[in-house]
This record gives sequence, structure tokens and C-alpha cells, in this order.
Amino acid sequence: VRGLMAKVTNLFISPSSGVWKEVQSVETEIGGFKGDRNFSSTSDKQLLVTDEEVLKKYGKKPGDMKENLVVSGLGVQELAPGSLFKIGNVEFRTVGARFCEGQSMDTEGKRGVFVNVVNGSGLVKVGDEII
Repeated sequence: VRGLMAKVTNLFISPSSGVWKEVQSVETEIGGFKGDRNFSSTSDKQLLVTDEEVLKKYGKKPGDMKENLVVSGLGVQELAPGSLFKIGNVEFRTVGARFCEGQSMDTEGKRGVFVNVVNGSGLVKVGDEII
């Protein structure tokens, strides 16, 4: 992880289509966030991670991009597909940026990066350090 300490600033789950709920912590395992509608051990887009810095640059609030994790200091847009990072006991791998039609037009394509949980399980919490 580059530079300053990277950390989790916001967490969201989507229990059903069109519903986003901000949480302070979430049980996480291979498949993604428990309780999220995209939870699947076979999905190639379990979770969407967005940089807090990108949200601020484009005048967005956490949750506006339908992201699951908002992070600070990680620079997810610059991570190559296949990059690994860890939050607590949970290891994530970037799988790239794929978007629904039109969802990233007002942010110059910088909506975020999809990640999968590849190892470990446990509670991911707001404020957790990312290594």
C-alpha cells in the first residue's frame, strides 16, 4: 500500500436490488459481504471498492457510486488487476473495473474497482487498516 496508512472509511451492503445500507462492520468471507445480494463464491465482481479521494474530487458522497467499501489512501484505481490487499484477516484481489452502462460517465470512468475475497474470513470494520 502506498504512502500514508490506508483505511476503510465506509461500508455498504445491498440486501436487495436498489437498496443500500451503510454499516459500521460486516462479516466477510470467500463470496464477499454476508447479507449482500452479490454474495457469491463464483462471482467475478463480489464487491466494489471506491477511493474516498475520488468521491471528493467528483463531489460525490459515500454510497453514491453503489460501492461496498470506501477506502482512503489505497489508490484502488492505480492497482493492477490481480493486486492483493488485506483488511484484518480477509485478503482481497482486484479483478478490474467493469461498470453498468452510464454509471461512471460523470466521474471519467473512475467509479471504482471490483474485488473478490480470496482468503480468510472475519469482521471488516470502518477504520480498519489496509495492508
